[in-house]
Amino acid sequence: MALFKLDWTFPTQELGYAGGEKFLEFLEAGAPSDKSEGFEILWRVTNPLNGTGTFVAEATDISKMWEYAAPWIKGYGCECEVEAVFSDENFIATAKKIYAAE
Repeated sequence: MALFKLDWTFPTQELGYAGGEKFLEFLEAGAPSDKSEGFEILWRVTNPLNGTGTFVAEATDISKMWEYAAPWIKGYGCECEVEAVFSDENFIATAKKIYAAE
């Protein structure tokens, strides 16, 4: 499992408003796709004023990020940027290997 950060934005206020309405329904339903085999959102923040947000997920690979984001991209024009990231623990373990090798 690896950590991925996804930042999203809607290209227009109209799409952001429509996406926000659907996001409300999604959250009220218990955010059913936030956890599936090989994928779990660990935390999420949103800014409804500018139609942006971020979440960090633990996933087996980047394809899980695409599967999660695809309905929002297709239905509401959501634009997503994904990065692989480290937790503090991941950073410490990797940094110790790198700095020890010098």
